[in-house]
Amino acid sequence: MMFVRTSLPLSLLLTLALGACTGTPEDEPAMRDTYSRPALDEIGDDPPWALRGRYVLGTELEIDVRGGGELSVESTRPEVFAVRPSELEDTVNGSARAVGEAELVLYQNGDEVVRQGVRVAEPDRLRFRAAHFAPTALEVDRPHVVVGGSLDLVVDYFAGDEQLFGSGALVVPEDAPGFVSSLFPNQDWVALAPLEVGEHEVELAVAGATVGSVGFTAVDPIAIESIELVERPVSGDEDGQVVLLVVVGRDAEGRVVEGIRDAELLVDGVSEGRGGALIFTRRTERLEEGSLELGVEARWGGLSSRATVISDGAGPLRF
Repeated sequence: MMFVRTSLPLSLLLTLALGACTGTPEDEPAMRDTYSRPALDEIGDDPPWALRGRYVLGTELEIDVRGGGELSVESTRPEVFAVRPSELEDTVNGSARAVGEAELVLYQNGDEVVRQGVRVAEPDRLRFRAAHFAPTALEVDRPHVVVGGSLDLVVDYFAGDEQLFGSGALVVPEDAPGFVSSLFPNQDWVALAPLEVGEHEVELAVAGATVGSVGFTAVDPIAIESIELVERPVSGDEDGQVVLLVVVGRDAEGRVVEGIRDAELLVDGVSEGRGGALIFTRRTERLEEGSLELGVEARWGGLSSRATVISDGAGPLRF
């Protein structure tokens, strides 16, 4: 299963002592950041080594370096984007400090080997995607959420049509029916957790400025007439290596109600405890052992739903 600062003077380079085991002659010198690391180590190949380069104001991030020898990183405008040492090997910390542009320069044994521009901006548009264990590709607009439950949303940032990357600067009001989640450190999440039935709006602020809000309808649990196990597309899983099943409710009008987190979950009749979702990959023990089908059941509030996860041992997992 699947499963971050102040600036230094421009003249000071951040030197990283690389051990004998890190870097090989065939490694091309490169930098990558928190947001260009692999999101899920079970899905696909590592993405190319490169900086995303477009960051949300206030973001703290990590920058990995590779290439062998003595490596150092410099920012041409530390007042915009600053770098400083990290306790992690082959890594420096970065801070998106002010709106503007800068360049990050990677030196190898004193010679410049990589130069890449970065931009820091304030977001003017937000996008929300449902999340269960991991971000999904399902965009969410004013969802229905059961009272007493919670729905995790991944927050994607944009300046115009350009996506920005960042996390750690998101704030919601203390009295809001939601809170900032820190389930994964490289992505801002907001959890909608209503305690009262009705319409709600949660304002979101970044670096002290309100950048948007997320609205939702809180539903009384007794209004849920049935439940379903539905498949949600995991972000980054292009080859069908993951099946994510989520428990959702349906009201009398057939509308989906999110946020069920305390259903009893069973796989092949064996209880897996209580929760709101199950995830299966090729590393799932029973699929590795050769089982072609797994029976899944969810029970909640006297309601139940069943599904089957199918593997042929080679192709994508199916639901």
